[in-house]
Amino acid sequence: MKRLVQEAREKKYPDTGLMKNLQRSITDSERCANLASALVNKNLRQSLKPVEMSPGDKRTRLSVHELELFLNTMHLLPCIVKETQLIEVCLLMFFALSP
Repeated sequence: MKRLVQEAREKKYPDTGLMKNLQRSITDSERCANLASALVNKNLRQSLKPVEMSPGDKRTRLSVHELELFLNTMHLLPCIVKETQLIEVCLLMFFALSP
């Protein structure tokens, strides 16, 4: 997709809605890939543990449901994001380890 944008710029194609959608898709895909990598690198299993949150607690935790929603979002992207597999594996591991 990035090559298409680069080619469009080199050939000076008009900046149409299609081009904007393509650029938005690239941005969304990169954000999802970066977030997936960050979640896995920060020990996703630890992040999914239930935690008592006090009003002043600033730690961010994801519920399994939120992670499933994120995975669905990644599946809806108009391209394949290789980091999707990382989230799928983490969810499978979580369910396998759950009592």
